[in-house]
Order: sequence, then structure tokens, then C-alpha cells
Amino acid sequence: MPTLNKLQYLDETKQQIKTALNQFEAGITDNDTFRSYVNKINNIYTNWPRVPVEGTNITLNNTKKAKMSLEITGNIEQAISTGKNVFNVTNYTTISTSNNQSPSNVTKTENSISFTSNPNNNYSGIYISYINLLNYIDDFDSDTTYYISMDITTDVACTFYYGAASSGDAVELSVGKQRLVKSEKISANFVLYARVVEANIKIENIMISTDSDTTFETYTRGVPAPVKDIHVVTGNNTITIGDGTNSETYELNIGNLVLCKAGNQQDYFYKENGNWYKYGVIKKVVLDGSETWQLRANDGTNFCYSMTAITDYLFNLDKAYASYLPSGTVIGGYSSALSKGYGLWFYGANTTTSTRSLYMVINKIASTSDLNAWLSTHNVILYYPLATPVITQITDETLIEQLELLGNFYSYDGETNITQTNDDAGFYISASALMKGGN
Repeated sequence: MPTLNKLQYLDETKQQIKTALNQFEAGITDNDTFRSYVNKINNIYTNWPRVPVEGTNITLNNTKKAKMSLEITGNIEQAISTGKNVFNVTNYTTISTSNNQSPSNVTKTENSISFTSNPNNNYSGIYISYINLLNYIDDFDSDTTYYISMDITTDVACTFYYGAASSGDAVELSVGKQRLVKSEKISANFVLYARVVEANIKIENIMISTDSDTTFETYTRGVPAPVKDIHVVTGNNTITIGDGTNSETYELNIGNLVLCKAGNQQDYFYKENGNWYKYGVIKKVVLDGSETWQLRANDGTNFCYSMTAITDYLFNLDKAYASYLPSGTVIGGYSSALSKGYGLWFYGANTTTSTRSLYMVINKIASTSDLNAWLSTHNVILYYPLATPVITQITDETLIEQLELLGNFYSYDGETNITQTNDDAGFYISASALMKGGN
């Protein structure tokens, strides 16, 4: 083909490409060079409508087969499972005193309440305070169905009422000991009472759980908090991307490294100047009784201790995790922490590290020696956000090769599923794929 014909053919091809790209609003004019078309094409990809989804195992619907964006960050999962992880709320019960209907011969121990019901009134018993539940159970939600269970012993066969309402549901009790379990959304005080009968009643091991298996387990020294297992991203991890028929699997073995998340703070990997790094903003501390604690205040039941060795936490952090206790920020000193109730509270009223303290409010442990003894056998695992992140360069060549693949994931036509299997918690994934049909 003569050179003139080649140039004419090339120009016609350029015009056809321009017309095709401008259907996608590429904005190409006759003054644009052919070489500039590369940027125009990249702009189409960049500006294409997308399907964004976040989570651990996710599905993106109506996707187009194309290179997708996928970011993985740290995660923390805290499980309240069966047995040891149910809440013992016996210590958060209150004797009913309304309308002179309170029972007599009331005796409270660490795990039981005994009373004699009054045959002359309709509501003779106790109740679990809704307000106390809000303060006591981390992430308590009145829209969540909980399982409330208890052991009840009576010397008289009677009708017993219990439930999250003023009247409760009736159950016929036989003489002796029996265990009751009820599923309920607790949006008010939870009542437990006998009606128009004189009976000696003993209620023990009152438990609240999100699991139907409410096996009771006694806690050392009557401490009512459960062990709430904390799971983080570590070890071997597999990410699978598919459409239900076809799939691709990617390995990511991070070894002993840990990626965590607390509130809006999370650890992650990133690449800069040809090197890979871990951005670490969540710190793990084990409270084992070797710390220096100071008893600051008590209300007769709860005791507030302070510890000043932890000063590197993020000012006014919005979330932390502990294996035994709720945790968060308290604006104020130890008196405010005591008012907030059972938990680990970071002092959030000052930005300077010299004034930062960690407060522990705990039930029935009345001396620092007893607290240290309890912590030595009940280590509290604490994860919290740092004020200053720790940057660690990745040197493991295998991990670096696996991280390099993170930018080469492709979505599927129609539906893209992203699942993972992990040694512990799963990554928190933010994925974005081109929307099928485009613009």
C-alpha cells in the first residue's frame, strides 16, 4: 500500500476511534493528537459508573467484566458465643417496691436472689433494670432478640411471670428447681414475680445471651462480665472472587503480622516508592496484674481504678475492644468513669499525654491487690487506636509478591462475589467494580 494511502487509512481509523470513544463522552476533538487518546480512554474507565460494596464477604450486582478496585484493611470481630460468654446479670436486679408490693425476706448473694412473695398483691418480685443493661452490656440493642435464662426454685407450686413488659408471660412452676429460658427484645425493665401467692422463691444464675444455648458458668469473685473473644486478621488468608460458576483464588499469608480495626481507625498495607509497608494504628496490650493500679472511688458495688502507664492512645477515641469489659471514652475523671459503670474507659478530656489515664470500673473487687490477683488469672486483652501510627516495612518476599496481586483483580459479568477463608478474622474489604451498561 502506498504511503499516501496508508496515511489516509490511518486518519480514517483515527476518526472511527474518535467517533466510537465520543459515544462514551470521551470529549475528543480534531485538535487532539492520536497519542492523547490513551488518556481519554483511561478517563472513560476512571469516570465509569461503579458498584461499590464494603464488608467481609460481599456481592456486587450488575457488574461489568473489567479490572476492579479492591482494598483490604484490618478487622476485629468480638464474639459473644455460648457458655462462658453469656452475661450474668444477677447483680443488676432490683427489688420491686412499687405500690407497696415488694416481697419480704429478701437475700442477695453474688449469683442468687431469694424472697418470699406477698399473697396480697399482684406483682411481688424483682426486675432487671433496662438502664443498667444499657451501661453493662457493650453494644446492647433493644431491637436485638436476647435469650434470658435463670434457675428458679420454689417451695409452692405457683404461677410465675417474667418478661420485658409490665405484666410478663406466665409459666407454671412446680415445687423444686427448674431452668427457664425466654427469647425477648428488651426495651424496658425485665420483670420476674409471683402473683397472689406466698412462696419462698430463689432465682439463680440469671443470664442474658444472643445464643439460645444459655449454659451457665460461674465467674471468679462474682465478676459479671463474660470472656468476649477477640479475633483479628492474621496468619493464612484466602480471597476468592467469582460469579457462582467460575472463580479465581488468591492467597495472602501475613504470618505473625496483625491487621486490626477499631471504629474508623484501621491497619492496612500500602506501597510507596517501590516498597510495601504496614500502617499500624491499633495497639494490643495485655493487662495481667503487673500494672500499677490506684483505687480512686467506689459506690459500694463498683470500684474504679486508674492506670497512667497507657498514654499513647488516640485522643477521644470512638472505639476500643477488651476481652472482659465494655470500653470507650469518658469525658471527665474517675468520678465520671464510675458513673459510666462497668468497663474500661479512656480519659478523653485532654489532648496531652501527661494527663491521660485508663480507668477500670469493676464489680466487687475492692483492693488493688485483689485486682492484680484477678487480672493475673483473667488477663484482659485490650486493643485501642494509637495517637501516632507505627509504620513497618514489609520484607517478606512471598508476602510482597502476594500484595502485588491486589491491584490485578477482575470483576465478572453480571455478578461478582468476594468471599474469604481465614485463620482468624476476615479482612474488611472495600470493593468497586464497573457497572454493567455503563454511562
